Amino acid sequence: MPVRTSSAEAYHSLKAAGKINDREHLISQALLEVEDATSSELYEFLTMDGEKDIFGSMNNVATRLSEMRSRGLVQETGHRNCGVTGRMVIIWAAVLNPPADPPKAKKMTKEDELTYLRKRVKDLEQELAGLRASIGRQQPGDGQQNLNF
Repeated sequence: MPVRTSSAEAYHSLKAAGKINDREHLISQALLEVEDATSSELYEFLTMDGEKDIFGSMNNVATRLSEMRSRGLVQETGHRNCGVTGRMVIIWAAVLNPPADPPKAKKMTKEDELTYLRKRVKDLEQELAGLRASIGRQQPGDGQQNLNF
């Protein structure tokens, strides 16, 4: 699916106005191009074009994504196994209509971080319960192992 011109223009305008930095602009453009990605997949995509000096490590991309989420520039769209790490992780996508004046990036307080992590744990527990239920509904003998968690 091609990038919506209006979305790409919106991010270019934010960059030109100094409302997003170089890293945020590169990440948003990459997400518009690939549509959605895990942080590791995004890092691989960005560094294949020689942007390794800007990001340094995958952790810098993950940190930037969290900041960008709090500013309304990217969003979590679900979870899946990462094509790079093989782990179940967050899928990220650019917001197609970013805010015209995104709030400044701010460091999370310990309380905000705990609140966010508690919510994530609750969401993951619900996801795990759903997976357990779906495993329990599978018929024995159709090639599936009986997994006990």
